[in-house]
Amino acid sequence: MKIRKSTEADFERIMEIYRYARNFMADHGNPRQWGISNWPPEDLIHSDILQKKGYVCTHEGRVIGTFFFDYGKEIEPTYRTIEDGKWLDDSAYGVVHRLAGDGSVKGIGKFCLEWACRQCGHLRVDTHGDNLVMQSLLPKLGFQYCGMIYVTVDNDPRLAYEIINREKCSELGMVVEKAVIFDLDGTLWNAAGSACDIWNRVLERHGDITVRVTQKMAESVMGKTMKEIGEILLPECTGEVREMILDEIGKEEVRYLEKHGAVLYDGMKETIASLHEEYGLYIVSNCQDGYVPAFLHAHQMERYFKDIEMSGRTGLDKGKNIRLLMERNHIKSAVYVGDTQGDEKAAEDAGIPFIYAAYGFGKAVSPNAAVDSIKELPKCLDRFFQ
Repeated sequence: MKIRKSTEADFERIMEIYRYARNFMADHGNPRQWGISNWPPEDLIHSDILQKKGYVCTHEGRVIGTFFFDYGKEIEPTYRTIEDGKWLDDSAYGVVHRLAGDGSVKGIGKFCLEWACRQCGHLRVDTHGDNLVMQSLLPKLGFQYCGMIYVTVDNDPRLAYEIINREKCSELGMVVEKAVIFDLDGTLWNAAGSACDIWNRVLERHGDITVRVTQKMAESVMGKTMKEIGEILLPECTGEVREMILDEIGKEEVRYLEKHGAVLYDGMKETIASLHEEYGLYIVSNCQDGYVPAFLHAHQMERYFKDIEMSGRTGLDKGKNIRLLMERNHIKSAVYVGDTQGDEKAAEDAGIPFIYAAYGFGKAVSPNAAVDSIKELPKCLDRFFQ
C-alpha cells in the first residue's frame, strides 16, 4: 500500500469509499457517527483536496482508503477543550480525520495511521463512542486514551486518543528543507485591477457609502489584512458595518478570482515550475480565507506549493503565520519573498531572510537581497542555500 495526496480525479472514488464506510459502521453498531448527517459532505472533501490536506491510500494502483491529515500547533479547535482527562503533550501535533477504507485489503486503517505517525511523531485522533473497531485498533497501535472532546457536527462526545514518538519528533526536528515562502499580491500576481472593480461594485450596493476605490488606492493597500484595508478605505464606518462590507468584498473577490484569475508577473509560472524541482515552495499572505486557493485554482498552480496560510483563516499576523507554517512543515531553513516593508518586517519577526520583489507594489528598507524580476529569483537563492 502507498499514500499520496488526493486530487479532484479521486473525488468520486473517495465519496464511494465513504458510502461503504457509512454502511459498514451501521452494520457494526455505529449508525450515528457518520450516518445521521451523511458525513462527510462533498464540499468538505473538495476543500481537503484544494488545501492539500486530503490523502488516499492505494493498492496496486487502485484507491482503497482516504483520510484528512494536518500538522501544526493548536490546529484542531475542538481539541482545545478536553473533559475527563488531559492531553499528553501541548506541542505541535498531527491530526487524522475522516479515515475510511473500502474493506478490500486488510489493515488499511492501521497503514494510514502508521503513515501519519511517521510524518510527525505526535498524533491525535478521536472516534465515536459506538465505533468499537477504532477503539480496538488505536491501543494496539500505541495510542493512549486521553478524555472526551466534542465536535460541531452533533452533540455526541468523541473519545480522544494521542500517541507520541519522542525519537521520531527529535528526528523530524533535524530535517532541513530548503524552503521558499512567497507573499502573493505584488510578488506572484497583480490583482489590483480586478480588486478595484470588485470593491467598487460592492460599495455601490451600499447607498450611504460614497467612497470609491481607485487603482492607485487599491495598489497602496495590497498586502494588508482585510481589517487594515477596511480601516484605511472606510474610516467613517462603524466596526459592524465595515466588517459586513469587508465580508461581502472578500467573498465576491474570491469567487471572481477563482474563475478569472489575475495578471501574473512575467515568467512567474516558468520560474515557479523550475524552483519546484529544488525547493519546497509555500505561500503566506495577509489575505482573506480562500484567496490563495483561488490563485492556485485559477492558474493551475496547486501542484507546485506544499502548503499555504492566510491571515483570514488564522487571525494571526504574517510573521506568526510564517512561523506557524514552518513549524507544521518542520522547516528549518527558509527565505521569505515579498514586495512591501510589511513583508520585510514579517520575515524579520519570523527570523528568516527577506528577498525584496522590487517589481511589486511597495518598498523595502533593508532587505537581505532584491530582485527586479521574479525570473532573477533562482540565481538570487543560490546566495542563501549553499
